[in-house]
Amino acid sequence: MNTVQRLMISLSLIVLFVFTGCKNEKDNIITIEFEEPTAGQVLPKGTPVDIHIHFTATDEIHDVEVILHPDGDTNNKIINFDEHVHEAEYVFEQTVDLSTFATGTKFHLEVVVTKDHDGTETQSDDIEFSIN
Repeated sequence: MNTVQRLMISLSLIVLFVFTGCKNEKDNIITIEFEEPTAGQVLPKGTPVDIHIHFTATDEIHDVEVILHPDGDTNNKIINFDEHVHEAEYVFEQTVDLSTFATGTKFHLEVVVTKDHDGTETQSDDIEFSIN
């Protein structure tokens, strides 16, 4: 086999790997499950609050953002989490102390997940809960 043939075979293999290496990310279905707290849940004031969110993808998760703030006060971020991942499954867990907030305070928990390498396709979800 001469050098030109080897080069052609190598280039063919590279092209094959480039075009078949990634699945079609447009078909990437992501499931977001708020395990703790749940939507509308009223939690006792003064106890630690466990935040537990489970993400699963049919292909791959590329970025996870989790933000927790009092409802209507987006500048007061209690959680401001952003992590680049390459997993089909990801679990976010964090315990927060909300005891300094007034009884009856509503909180907004939101997530944004990036579905593709370019960061152009995202999926988001959110819930609200309160302390009493």
